[in-house]
Amino acid sequence: MKLFTILSVLTAFITTNSQASTEAQEKTKSNPTQMTVTQRLAHFKYDLPDETPTAGDYVPFTRLPITPQCTLLFTSGMGSVFTKGKTTTKIQGQVPTKTSPETAQAAARICILRHISAFQKAGLKLDQIVPYQLTCFINSAPEYGDLPKITDAASKIIKDVFGQSIARTTVGTGLPLNYTVEIAGIYALVSGDAAPSSGNHQKQAHPYPAIKVQPKGSPTVFSDNTPDPDLVFHPTPVAPRRPIPPNTDTSPRSRL
Repeated sequence: MKLFTILSVLTAFITTNSQASTEAQEKTKSNPTQMTVTQRLAHFKYDLPDETPTAGDYVPFTRLPITPQCTLLFTSGMGSVFTKGKTTTKIQGQVPTKTSPETAQAAARICILRHISAFQKAGLKLDQIVPYQLTCFINSAPEYGDLPKITDAASKIIKDVFGQSIARTTVGTGLPLNYTVEIAGIYALVSGDAAPSSGNHQKQAHPYPAIKVQPKGSPTVFSDNTPDPDLVFHPTPVAPRRPIPPNTDTSPRSRL
């Protein structure tokens, strides 16, 4: 009788834990903030393009190491051309005279997806990437002033995929190859404690890695935004300027 009771309790315990685990998995699947970047791309149905050949002598992005844990990524301006397999789709023309604002928004989405695709093709871990800033160039008529709404389409992808809003600049101008939109961005590749963990993008007080400067000047990245007593700023000493002597030259030439 006691053995039967113990088995019944164990069965109930295992069943309860299994149901809780299943519910947690289902909650994760339906909650984008608990997903990885790759899962969010699939959740929001964002299809990354194939690598598009550059239009000149340049690379998709460059890297600038800041600390052992943080490397800045500067993307080239990527235009509104989407390549998938043997199919290439280009969005070209001036807004709104040749291209509608809605089509321009689709062009902005393509540019951001090209950024993410370039990082993925280079073998970077998308979950370690933190977006910082976008500069959106839009091929627009001089009198058209509704450009921020076009950039909003790019900002939405950044927020959907990386879980946060970022700084941005929107510029109306002419563009190479008559593309409708071209976007350049600044991102950071962070690792260790500075890397954003899955689902924590919106829980952190500050999503970006801060730089902690040691007294000796060696920078270290930390993930929170709390004040640090070791934060030291060493301004470069500037020699005082010597007073300028009065002009004692009274010749006509001195008045020129």
